[in-house]
Amino acid sequence: MKLNVNIIEPTLSGEAGHCQSFVASLCGSAGEKEVRFTLWGGKSASLPPVPGAEISVERHFFRKIRRFQEFFLLRRLLARKERIFISTAGRVDLVLLNLAASGSVPANRVFCFF
Repeated sequence: MKLNVNIIEPTLSGEAGHCQSFVASLCGSAGEKEVRFTLWGGKSASLPPVPGAEISVERHFFRKIRRFQEFFLLRRLLARKERIFISTAGRVDLVLLNLAASGSVPANRVFCFF
């Protein structure tokens, strides 16, 4: 069974910008490992094909309400006990994660890149 890693990047829109190249590099680094990625991006998010990586793009976030959407997405993913990677995390993301977890976050489940 493949490990599913959810990448949360609300600011990803289109194929331009540093977020897109960072996420593509991250997904490409999985190589031969049994990993599947779900990218949660903006409503116009897209990612060019990454050789050897299994990626599904979920166009999820509206810019004006993305923090509310992130909170509910985090709650859903934590309830499903899936791995979460927040690629451009900040203080607000940590607060949302703390509120969504309603307790301590289990080890090796959530990873943040600051």
